[in-house]
Amino acid sequence: MSDSHQENEYSTKVSKEEFLSHRENGTLNMNKKKNVELEELAKEFAANKVSAAGVSNIVQSRSTARRCLWFIAVMSCITFMGYMTVKVILEYFSYPKVLIVEDEILPKLTFPAVTLCSLNPISSYYVKYTSIKKVWDLKKLQRNFTAER
Repeated sequence: MSDSHQENEYSTKVSKEEFLSHRENGTLNMNKKKNVELEELAKEFAANKVSAAGVSNIVQSRSTARRCLWFIAVMSCITFMGYMTVKVILEYFSYPKVLIVEDEILPKLTFPAVTLCSLNPISSYYVKYTSIKKVWDLKKLQRNFTAER
């Protein structure tokens, strides 16, 4: 009974091993089929659905040399775009402050004149060249008069 029992176990083990090997082969074949299908789907998507200019040329090129050239060109463009994006973001986060103020005071303006008034105070140096000089002199006299009292 022990010999027949061992034969039954052996035959059961062999059949399990065979079953597993057949199952693995079937699974491998199914995985290969799925991989091929996914690869074809990805190629079809890249060739027809991606709107980036060079990607479809990478997929559809029949020549390996041409495919490599397109790949290098597309990767170069992506790399340059990434570099410029990082550069702009770093400049933005450095919070640069640039202020350029130019004051130009003209003694006489031709009519019709357009005057743009800014909130910047007038430098006393330029007042002597304008008609405001009289008002400026009056203000100085007033200050002197109040200071003498």
